[in-house]
Amino acid sequence: MFLDKVTSLSRRDLLVGVSASVIIAPAAASVNSVTAASFKRPKALKPQDRVAILCPAGAADGPEHIEKACEKVRSLALEPVVMPNALARFGYLGGTDQERAADLNQALRDSSIRGLFTLRGGYGAMRVLEQVDYRSMRRDPKILIGFSDITALHLAFLAKSAVITFHGPCAESSWSDFSRSTWPVLSDPTPFGMCRHPDGGMELTTLVPGTARGRLIGGNLSLIVSLLGTPFMPKLDGAILVCEDIGEEPYRVDRMLTQLALAGAGSKLRGLVFGNFRKRPKPGQIPEVIEPDHTFTMEQVLLERSKQLGIPAYSGLSFGHISDNHILPLGTIVEMDANSRILHLQEGAVVY
Repeated sequence: MFLDKVTSLSRRDLLVGVSASVIIAPAAASVNSVTAASFKRPKALKPQDRVAILCPAGAADGPEHIEKACEKVRSLALEPVVMPNALARFGYLGGTDQERAADLNQALRDSSIRGLFTLRGGYGAMRVLEQVDYRSMRRDPKILIGFSDITALHLAFLAKSAVITFHGPCAESSWSDFSRSTWPVLSDPTPFGMCRHPDGGMELTTLVPGTARGRLIGGNLSLIVSLLGTPFMPKLDGAILVCEDIGEEPYRVDRMLTQLALAGAGSKLRGLVFGNFRKRPKPGQIPEVIEPDHTFTMEQVLLERSKQLGIPAYSGLSFGHISDNHILPLGTIVEMDANSRILHLQEGAVVY
């Protein structure tokens, strides 16, 4: 049984987690009210560090998926700690909102746990945002990594805790050689430098020429626009926004980017970098016939909406719903060159 192979949690730890399910933690001071220098960095991950495996969004598909995630974590020389509700299910969610928040808060409050590895995305992370213990994250920053729906947590921790988090593979992701090559973002305090591009990766395309410098914010586009206008969305002023999505038709991406424009993103953002926006066809589905006179391609949407925003922009960064998912430190200062299609990580994202 997989639970026999991972670190067990004490009865006291379990009770702490249960109590968290009925107590809504007070929020820490918002990043919107602190200076840029106030951003805190978690400690670098080192061999044998304990990391929590939890499901704050969609449900695990079974114990074998938890075991698979544990094997991935061990292959990274880390010690997996499966949280009590990791196998819970409530409809399409990984347990009730209270159960998922309890696991998250228990991991945040446990000083022996140095990382939070989300099992998967799905949907549901934004439902627990009001219950998260942002003060504990601010007091003892931990590495949070994941993508897709986990974007809700990334944005909330930026807005409420002013702590750098990491957009990257989930615990049960493939963790390709390319993704592993970007691991120093989590383990080395020195600046990572230029983001890498895999052999045979997406085509890099300049959309709007120019260069920019700013704080890296973003993740899944659907979640970014879903949090606009809420207390859990960090300010976009002076930011470089990275965004990606999956399974969205061009008109839906058009709608979301238009919403960003209507929210004033063009006057706030300094740059825009797109990742993968691939479709996710259903098994046996006949490929859609594109009628050029009646629709736009995804590439046309990204180009046309980027021009409307009027800021430097390029597409093709290797991150998102793909196996070669580059780890990106959200909250750090970066430089982008849309002409050369380069994103340069200027700051170390962790400390010793």
